[in-house]
Amino acid sequence: MNQSGFAFPQPLSERYAPQSIGEFVGLDKPRKIMSKFAEAPYPSAWLFVGPSGTGKTTMALAGSVNRDIKNRLLFILVSQ
Repeated sequence: MNQSGFAFPQPLSERYAPQSIGEFVGLDKPRKIMSKFAEAPYPSAWLFVGPSGTGKTTMALAGSVNRDIKNRLLFILVSQ
């Protein structure tokens, strides 16, 4: 519920955001790298760099779904 007391449906940005690595469109190279990593995961640190709105956080969350590590993800937001 929000301040007006009405329950609103899930935002479209959340509803249609990719939930798995294979659902990403237009990010061929990052999708390929993350898919390979998902096949044979190992302890590592990843740094996603790029302009806002390009899917960095969504890609990190989609990559973590299969390994149940969402609680161990660390997000550091940096603005220029």
